[in-house]
Amino acid sequence: MCLCAGSEHLRITAGAATTRPICVWRLAVLPNGTIVSGDSDGAVQFWDGRFGSLLHRFIQVTLGFSAQRARGSVLSLSCVLVACQCADA
Repeated sequence: MCLCAGSEHLRITAGAATTRPICVWRLAVLPNGTIVSGDSDGAVQFWDGRFGSLLHRFIQVTLGFSAQRARGSVLSLSCVLVACQCADA
């Protein structure tokens, strides 16, 4: 698929689990096509890049505080690819 700047190929709604407005601060695309998003609700979400379906959602948990007020925005994402090598025994 050829992606052109300024054109929409797929729309993913990141704030479906909440009634508050959500701002997606960061996006990363992995080599396998998975899209990773970090948002203002403190969530990191993994999306199927081909179909736009949500694969996994991780949220911040802070003990002793209201979960709604204690979450901070995800302002940075870092992806590290590790090549695994198995030695034959």
